[in-house]
Amino acid sequence: MPPIVLLIAVTGAFFTGQKTIPVNAARMAPGADVSIIREAQAQFEAYFAGKLRLFDLPMAPAGTPFQQDVWRLLCEIAFGQRSTYGQITAHLGLTREHARAVGTAVGRNPISIAIPCHRVVRSDGNLSGYRWGIERKRALLDKEKAQQ
Repeated sequence: MPPIVLLIAVTGAFFTGQKTIPVNAARMAPGADVSIIREAQAQFEAYFAGKLRLFDLPMAPAGTPFQQDVWRLLCEIAFGQRSTYGQITAHLGLTREHARAVGTAVGRNPISIAIPCHRVVRSDGNLSGYRWGIERKRALLDKEKAQQ
């Protein structure tokens, strides 16, 4: 019989006080000793301390194949850079009519910051559509810009 392989990965990362956390999001008991949680916490702390630009975590966000495609593209947006919903739509080989579907997929990203949906803006450069609030999105973008 082949050995059993257990993959442990981050499936969600949410802001403190966030009102909407998916009901199927895994929750760890306080004080649980899981190395992936410790590593994720260390990387998020390093990001906010200005010492990390690219997350290196095993991530397994639950979503449709389309959402997975969009989230993979989000991970290609470099630290301090921005992309637009239209650019992502075009990269997927879709027409402009699909930009709203791309925006919905971006908004359903369950791993905040590590999958950098905050780096997606409107085609005119204005901020929109950040489920954790436009002010938080602006603060993340400003933080990254200042660290370039």
